[in-house]
Amino acid sequence: MAKRVALLATAILVSGCESLPQNPIYGESGIIKDRSTEYAQAQPAKRLQIPEGMDAKQTRDGLLVPELNSSSQAKAEIVAEVPRPEFFFAAEGGERASIRPLEGERVILVDEPIDRLWSEVLLFWQDVDIALETQDARNGLMETEWIRVEGEDLSPFQKVLNTLKFNSEANEPSLNKLRVRLRPDPDVVGRTAISMKHVQIPMSQGDREIDWLLDSEELPYSNEIMFTMLDYLSRG
Repeated sequence: MAKRVALLATAILVSGCESLPQNPIYGESGIIKDRSTEYAQAQPAKRLQIPEGMDAKQTRDGLLVPELNSSSQAKAEIVAEVPRPEFFFAAEGGERASIRPLEGERVILVDEPIDRLWSEVLLFWQDVDIALETQDARNGLMETEWIRVEGEDLSPFQKVLNTLKFNSEANEPSLNKLRVRLRPDPDVVGRTAISMKHVQIPMSQGDREIDWLLDSEELPYSNEIMFTMLDYLSRG
């Protein structure tokens, strides 16, 4: 009880001293100085004067604000039309592999170097029962044989097992060929990028020679072979 009375008396004393013209505790002449108005009334100090004959650098302002003129203000009002960023879709297969854009094309990125990943991709083609016509390990290229797709002639069971599902716009029988390229990711050491190209021709044309630069197109995300390979490589 005595402690509470002492604290109350101290508070009354301090608040009472605040109203005194010559406050010995709080105020301009007191122990506790009131600085509430000093910062607002402060004036900038003069620049430091370096005595002549001393080798010292000229002090500079930390931030220079340029003056605006009418021409620069007019330029600022002109806002150029900003093009929309290219839409892309990223598919996560796991911590090891994902589908992402790279250098203007959609690729499967795998956190493995090419020499280790090459044999895994070969096993993938064996698992989906697709034969390879070309295996160029030096250039990182694989090319499948012609894949026959009979359109509506496929039985329901074949459609379930067929992981490629290539169909022409007219849903007519077609021949299809895939080219897969493995190359190092230029941004991450030890990571490999896998890109795919697809060529489709009517079955009536036969297995003719093709020009991959002119006849091929990038394999779209909607094709199941891209996701099938992504899932296969994600498992390691």
